Amino acid sequence: MKETPDQLADRAELLGAPSANGELVFEQPWEGRVLSMAVCLSDSGELGWERFRTRLVGEIGKDAHSAYYVQFLNALQEALVGEGLLAQDEISNRVKLLADTPHEHA
Repeated sequence: MKETPDQLADRAELLGAPSANGELVFEQPWEGRVLSMAVCLSDSGELGWERFRTRLVGEIGKDAHSAYYVQFLNALQEALVGEGLLAQDEISNRVKLLADTPHEHA
């Protein structure tokens, strides 16, 4: 069953995601994508939501001053490796590929 935008916002709010007037707030497009990836992985049963939430809380506890979605991304990467969904070198290779790819915006 697909979540409505309100249900997604409610779930993200429980994680402490930035919001304004009941709407999620993203400064960059990748922030919404990483949230969506985590939700999709959880909904498919690949990623335990509570275990991910625990990792996110731990990540926030390491440095409360980092940007929320940087912490979120770090927690997701840790969860992907911890759950055996991806190896750390796969993540590193994908990050390098994205960083080396020119981004052309019209």
